[in-house]
Amino acid sequence: QAIDESTEKYPSNKAVKDAISDKKLLAYENSRSVYCAGDTKVTLQNTDEVIRLNITDAATVSFDVSALTFPKTVYTVQIYVVFPNGAKTISLSATPSILWINNTVPDFYSGAPHWLVLRFLPNDSFVLMSDAGKVG
Repeated sequence: QAIDESTEKYPSNKAVKDAISDKKLLAYENSRSVYCAGDTKVTLQNTDEVIRLNITDAATVSFDVSALTFPKTVYTVQIYVVFPNGAKTISLSATPSILWINNTVPDFYSGAPHWLVLRFLPNDSFVLMSDAGKVG
């Protein structure tokens, strides 16, 4: 027998539905996925918050900052690197060049998902990146 979860039988459901409709209880970050194999250019956009890089084959990923118009002082994006077909060779570059915080370049050899953070200021001569670590 199916359970009747209508708001008439379960008044608490109505309270939850009202709370959700009255307030924004759930939040999400604007994200997009880029499939990477071979030479892949990722043009950064003002609205990017999370970019998922799906590394499906050996890849050279280049980040392009030319489309940014800087509605904010500093542009920041989180990059989630995943390897759906197992570990692959990956090389990261940008124009201007990447400056790694503490000279710590990420190690992708395990094939585990990995988080990076990219920051760029409009007058900088580099793209600042940090390795936020692998997942797992």
